[in-house]
Amino acid sequence: MQDIDRRDLVMGIAGASLLNLPVGKAQAQNAVTASRPQAMARAQGSMLADTVNVREFGSVGDGVADDTRAVQAALNSGATLIVLPHGHFRVSALLVPPGVEIAGRGSLLFYKGGLLLKGNNVVRGITLKGLANSGLAHAITISGVNGVIIDGVTFVSVAQNAVDIINSTDILVQNCKAYDIGRYGKIDPRREGCFVHAERSSRVVISQNPLIQRTYGHAAIFIRENNTDCSVCDNAIYDTFFRGIQVYSSGIERIVVNGNRIYRTGEINNTGSGVACNGIYVVTGSRDPSLVAISHNHIEQCAENGIEVLGAATVLNNVIKFTGYRNLKTPSKEGIFVESGAIVKNNVVVSATDKGIRHFSSELTRDMVIDGNVIIDAGSDGINLQVDGKAGRYVNCRVSNNQVISHKGDWSIAVGGTNGGLVDETNVVSGNIVPYLAQTFVAKTARAFGNSWQF
Repeated sequence: MQDIDRRDLVMGIAGASLLNLPVGKAQAQNAVTASRPQAMARAQGSMLADTVNVREFGSVGDGVADDTRAVQAALNSGATLIVLPHGHFRVSALLVPPGVEIAGRGSLLFYKGGLLLKGNNVVRGITLKGLANSGLAHAITISGVNGVIIDGVTFVSVAQNAVDIINSTDILVQNCKAYDIGRYGKIDPRREGCFVHAERSSRVVISQNPLIQRTYGHAAIFIRENNTDCSVCDNAIYDTFFRGIQVYSSGIERIVVNGNRIYRTGEINNTGSGVACNGIYVVTGSRDPSLVAISHNHIEQCAENGIEVLGAATVLNNVIKFTGYRNLKTPSKEGIFVESGAIVKNNVVVSATDKGIRHFSSELTRDMVIDGNVIIDAGSDGINLQVDGKAGRYVNCRVSNNQVISHKGDWSIAVGGTNGGLVDETNVVSGNIVPYLAQTFVAKTARAFGNSWQF
């Protein structure tokens, strides 16, 4: 999708038509000069016909009068650019027709409902705010449509999701701010209370949103079911009830979670439980780690673990600090928790309340790579991988080139099986550096070589 200013487009078309006049060079120049006032008048007239201000339809914008009919009349006027000027426009649910852009510096105060977009829409620069009696609604609903841009919008006190995306394609959400999303105790947090919630959609980009604060859903950004070619990049998330970012479903393909900053997950959770308060949580139905990339994120102060991946994914170059934040009750306070097929490389974990990197399974685990990570001040073991029970087995897994600077557990690195769990010769533990005199445990059946102690 290419973002083109309508004024530039109008003037470009007018200029092109003039330059194609069938005359000589000198005559063409004279024709252009002579015709410019008339051409500009035509272009400006076209532009004005294409743009309307909601005040032209009788809206008041004082935050008291009901402006629903006036704003909807502007949206239905046939103009493709609807200007919402400075002011507070109290409204109920609004439908934005196909191909219509709504932009400006005003606020829509919803006492009921929100914006329903019908496709090929732009919402830019405005504020969407839920009033105290606005009922349970999303601020923007995108369902079964293509081509939507939401740019520089501020969301405040939204009852359900700020942006809800279902079965849609080519959606961009960028440069937005959000405060207090999801009405606590009134929503289903499994689907509501998110800045962006998306399912069964493709080419969804959530990028460069500088402030997402106080979300009550299962994640501030939730890529839920059967989404393809989605990107969650360079967003800043603060003070969640549950997770920062969640990718959860089978059937997902090509999801990128890159360069996000996530702070204080579980901060507004008053239940005493830190379960589901991870920084980033990913469940995949694939054995191909290239389909989900989690990279270059900075995660700090999580009530649960920093990154949890259940399935195959690539976890690369992330920084995770201070897991187990607020001491909420949860069995999982590691820096990174992974499962079969994950590739975990070049991450830094600082001050995890529990283990730096952890895997535990009672099933077959294969092709897992833990490589080049740095663990500093782990509250328990630095790296701990364990298969448990007769069905538990490691096959073709590698723990290599990691550096454990400091830890408080029994083992700097432990790779083993318990209660009949098997670690065979296909597994390698090599090139790791651990603290001087620190204990390591590697099953005798695995291949261990080139590990050393730092002085």
